[in-house]
Amino acid sequence: MKCISIYRRGEEKPIERYKARISVTELESRLRAYNLSLEGSVTTLRQRLAQHLEQIVRKITHPDRVQIEPPLRNPTALCVASDEVLVCGDDEKRAIFQVTLEKDGVTIRGKSLKLVDYPAEVAAIESLAVSGWLVYFVSAKGPRTVGGLYSFNLAGGPVDVLLRDQFLLRN
Repeated sequence: MKCISIYRRGEEKPIERYKARISVTELESRLRAYNLSLEGSVTTLRQRLAQHLEQIVRKITHPDRVQIEPPLRNPTALCVASDEVLVCGDDEKRAIFQVTLEKDGVTIRGKSLKLVDYPAEVAAIESLAVSGWLVYFVSAKGPRTVGGLYSFNLAGGPVDVLLRDQFLLRN
């Protein structure tokens, strides 16, 4: 039986401990999901799964964050596109990414894929929204940048300018 401990951030002693036992069917299902062998006794299978999960835990540097590969440098605006997909702006990389989420038994992992680069006049994104296949984002006006509302299609294509800062259009 595996003992699960729950800790408060920054504390060394657990606030709660309990033992969890999963069924043999669930154990086999999890082993298959990790492409681990189903050979051996139930005790051996439980140990195999526990060892595999411990290996995953050792690789995690920030357990309180989604583990995104390749990592985002300066994620800013974030929007939930579906249960498994986030859309996120990264102001350092000056691009909008799709992050596909998956659970590995220990944490949530994300695989990032660049969707589009920011337009040249956009320095930072303030907010994002997804509606169907369209992604909308807003940038704020800055000393060298134009504020506005933009959109692009998740299926591909260019970024469209929907609205620019009214003050700049008059000058």
